[in-house]
Amino acid sequence: MQAVTQRFLVLIRDSCKVCPGPSLYGPEGETVSISLQSPLADFFTATNARDTEALFALFAPGATVDDEGFQYRGLDSIRGWIAETVERFRFSIKVVDAAQAAEKASIVGIVTGDFSGSPAQVRYDFKLEQQKIVELKLGA
Repeated sequence: MQAVTQRFLVLIRDSCKVCPGPSLYGPEGETVSISLQSPLADFFTATNARDTEALFALFAPGATVDDEGFQYRGLDSIRGWIAETVERFRFSIKVVDAAQAAEKASIVGIVTGDFSGSPAQVRYDFKLEQQKIVELKLGA
């Protein structure tokens, strides 16, 4: 499978409610792009489209998800987590920062949806193998 790169445009706002301080990218009002390779770009695209099947297809057999202390192991458990999370919270993610190295990535997104504390800054730590997600940890 060929890696695909997708760019996420980020409008810099020094007054971001959930960001810890002034932007690291430049002056307020500038737009920067963050490039993510597949399957990372696909994860955020499918999440924002609420495409549960496309999202599910990104995980490897035996994958694990840790969503703020709740553990999901294996594809059946992850399928349930995806369906419940997407339907229950009706959220979208705006990628604002990313660090990628080999088979690991850490991505920060602003999550807006039907939940207390929205919008919230969430960190997504991925471990990948053969273009599949084998581990995902979500947290503040």
